[in-house]
Amino acid sequence: MDWIVIPANMLIVFGVIYKVFELFVRKDERKMIINKIEEIKGVDLSGTNLNMGNGRGNKFLPLRIGMLVLGVGMGCFMAVLSMSVFLPSMKDLLGSYYVREMLSGACICFFGGLALVISYIIEHNARRKENSND
Repeated sequence: MDWIVIPANMLIVFGVIYKVFELFVRKDERKMIINKIEEIKGVDLSGTNLNMGNGRGNKFLPLRIGMLVLGVGMGCFMAVLSMSVFLPSMKDLLGSYYVREMLSGACICFFGGLALVISYIIEHNARRKENSND
């Protein structure tokens, strides 16, 4: 079974790289098609929102990524802290290897999810302020 891991990983990496390049190329192709339609039919599409990546959804992407990284880092820290502080005193109950793995994964997922919920609340409040100012 070990012989399949390296080719599978290579396939995944190159597949993701290919899809990213294809995404950017298709975006440029769509822009060229829209420009061609404007030339042929004489229609002005410059004022319309065609969702070409300039929408509002990408505005808070750095906040989401930053909060996710912060949450995962805090989860790792809490997992290490809890294993070093609480596990030695509860060796009978929580001393096995599987419980340590589960504790690490649970802390990372919990704090990562908590950070994404906090970023959603921040985004929601910012959008509400933008809409009330308009």
